Amino acid sequence: METRYIKIFSKYKSARNAVCREIRKNREQQQEVAAQCKENPKKIRKFINNKRNNRSGIGDLVTTDSHGNNVTITSNDEKANVLHGQLF
Repeated sequence: METRYIKIFSKYKSARNAVCREIRKNREQQQEVAAQCKENPKKIRKFINNKRNNRSGIGDLVTTDSHGNNVTITSNDEKANVLHGQLF
């Protein structure tokens, strides 16, 4: 039992350290951009646009049709219709 907990804790520490590393890297990048924004306004625009354009689309939807069969929807128009039907 001890070994299993040690392995789980080791995986937790590894994941925690990776997250902290990414947060630190992001914070340093933000501070660098903030320090250079007066001299180089293009850099802050590039940073902001890069953060804004990282949007992911809606994944495939799985719904049931009138016969009770599962149907996967991949088309954006069909996804919009299904989501609209769910909301209204």
